[in-house]
Amino acid sequence: MKNIFTLVFTLGFLFSTNIVSAAPVKQVDGCMPGAKYSTTTGKLCGEVLGQTKVTTTTKCVPSPTVKCATSVTLDAQPTTSLTVTSPNAGQAYQTGQSITINWTSTWYGAGSTLAIDLVKVNPDTTHTNTFLMSVSNLVNDGTETLIIPSTVPSATNYAIHMSIYDPITTLWQDAFSAGTFIIQAVATSTCTINSFTSSPTNIAPGGTSTLTWSTTGCQNVTIGNTTYPVNGSTTVGPLNVTTLYNMTASPLTTTCSSTLPNGTPCPRKAVGVVVNPQNIVVTSVSNTAAATVVDNGPDYALYTMKINVTANGGDVYIDKSIIESASTTLPIIGSNRANVMNTAGTQLTAGFAATVALVGGSATEGIHTYRIQNGNTATFAISVTANGTNTSQRAVLYGIEWGTSDSPVLQNLYTTNMGINGIYKTPYVYVPM
Repeated sequence: MKNIFTLVFTLGFLFSTNIVSAAPVKQVDGCMPGAKYSTTTGKLCGEVLGQTKVTTTTKCVPSPTVKCATSVTLDAQPTTSLTVTSPNAGQAYQTGQSITINWTSTWYGAGSTLAIDLVKVNPDTTHTNTFLMSVSNLVNDGTETLIIPSTVPSATNYAIHMSIYDPITTLWQDAFSAGTFIIQAVATSTCTINSFTSSPTNIAPGGTSTLTWSTTGCQNVTIGNTTYPVNGSTTVGPLNVTTLYNMTASPLTTTCSSTLPNGTPCPRKAVGVVVNPQNIVVTSVSNTAAATVVDNGPDYALYTMKINVTANGGDVYIDKSIIESASTTLPIIGSNRANVMNTAGTQLTAGFAATVALVGGSATEGIHTYRIQNGNTATFAISVTANGTNTSQRAVLYGIEWGTSDSPVLQNLYTTNMGINGIYKTPYVYVPM
């Protein structure tokens, strides 16, 4: 090894040159694979750099204080490379998507810095390119992910340009990705929920409903924790309680969580499915009374109360029989309740007979009951015959018993607007004895 050291003091400048000429430094001299400096000597690794001579020059200014600057000169250019390995030719991306850029390099270490440019390759003879996006001061770690701006126009001639720089030796190199790739600009659109409905909206306990929706300009919709296509339907249930369903729609250009980037709330819509307790609705049709005088026999009166009964929330079963009773206690076998009373409000106990007959609407007769399917209405005539008592008297309806099966014992009694103060009662009629 030959060392030449020279000191020159001229006009206040101190100049020194240290020239090192040697065989390339080996890994045994403290140079690890990929390293630029020896960990034992501190010198540049010749084998890694590929140089045969390194010149280090130091210049110092002695007054008023000594300031020195050192420069490094390579007498032989090292072997370097920079290759962009992805994206590849023909690949397609959309604005707003991420693009992964991978590269390999030789000689340049982790201390080197990189810049990445998204360029539009212009097909002209001067090979000029349009730079649309630049990111600098990146670490030389072999990979980087960038988001394609929404302002990038659609084209098929995009490429990645990379440059790498070593701050010690000031070596610089650049490279392009192989071929060109495609970027498709996604048009900014308004995500709109056109409709969101439930059918049926009202169901009986244990029933189901179908949710149906339609959107425009959206990428998907979310109902609860489940993601669905932008247009479609789904069945919910069986349900035993009223349930509210919230739907959120995600715009094409972003993943919707709470708000869009511009602060506009994400489109939302709610629809409910109401679970109705199973019951009946009773309305009055007519109330009549007529006395009949029978020669050589007991006189009597015929009282008729016609009612409509509608099944709500499921199929219902109406008792076929009726008894003389003002009681509302459950259960009573054959317990549609009616009685006959005089103008003083005294219930008559003699000669009472009553029937329940289906006279219209939609119902099916069973062993113990009439079955009315959910949503249907049936018309019943409740006829009461009572012997004459030489008083004015009327018939009063006190309750309609119903259930959910064709059973002789039914567990529900409808009493709304019934009884002496209700609307289901006939006029008074005088009946002789």
